Amino acid sequence: MDTDIAESLFEPVLLNGRFYLEKKFDSGGMSSIYLAKDILLGEKVVVKLCTRKDKQKEFRREIRLLRSCNHPAIQKVLSEGQYYDYPFYVMPFYESINLREYLDSIYRIPEKDLLEIFMQITDATAYLHKRDIIHNDLKPQNILMEAGDKLVLSDFGLSTRFSRSRRRRPASETIWGSPVYLAPELAEGKFPSFPSDVYSLGVILFLLYTGFPPFFHNDLDILIKMHQTLLPPTPRLIVPNLSSTMNAIILRCLSKQPRDRFKNASELHHEVQTFFTNHPMQVENTIIQRHPDMTSIDQKTRKINNDLLK
Repeated sequence: MDTDIAESLFEPVLLNGRFYLEKKFDSGGMSSIYLAKDILLGEKVVVKLCTRKDKQKEFRREIRLLRSCNHPAIQKVLSEGQYYDYPFYVMPFYESINLREYLDSIYRIPEKDLLEIFMQITDATAYLHKRDIIHNDLKPQNILMEAGDKLVLSDFGLSTRFSRSRRRRPASETIWGSPVYLAPELAEGKFPSFPSDVYSLGVILFLLYTGFPPFFHNDLDILIKMHQTLLPPTPRLIVPNLSSTMNAIILRCLSKQPRDRFKNASELHHEVQTFFTNHPMQVENTIIQRHPDMTSIDQKTRKINNDLLK
């Protein structure tokens, strides 16, 4: 086949004589994701199938990166193959919601629970960084939440190996990450680094504590400019019982310059774990009041002003 696969060819399809595609979950720039059944084992699985010929190199790189990982909080590859000339891989089916869906319904949460969630994320990202892998799309939508609050980091479509060559530059059409979680330097065309993942982790930590990200705007160009030029809101002004230590950790992650952030997820994980270990009673007794109905500090401010005018 010389052109991109037509969607009609996928339904119904039996891949490798074993994986039967039952329902499409989602589709993106280079792939479609399906709920499938492993007819050999009689179990549900998920199949991610490349749909564009010009993206096969990136898709196969994603498979190699995942194959090289062995961590309980990182998505696994059960099998791989080709449909015509289009690669696919099979991953476990997680009967779960993503972290964004979970957080959207949480208004009050013990700080202990909040930090245990975050440390699972930093532990998984630290594992990647130690293997010179940058995730490039860290956000709650890409973190699955299983029973018992066990997390699984997914969606490695933008992941890449860390380049120590200063001459290596990303392709001009490359877009790294999601705008709400995008490190300022990536919008300037710089190659991803460990600190760019740390910035995304900082946005996640800000959102965990407050209920909304530090920057948000419906116009993506304006949103990117906000990341590049505006200082983030001080979390402690939004969450008064937030400790000065945790406030400083969040703001360091959100520093404009990569050199001013934690150098990698391992360093951030150690800092958060040290805070958790050194203040057990404080963490145990602190309840964080979140505002998940807000999408940014700007909207929170407008809502307060509107309430005052009533």
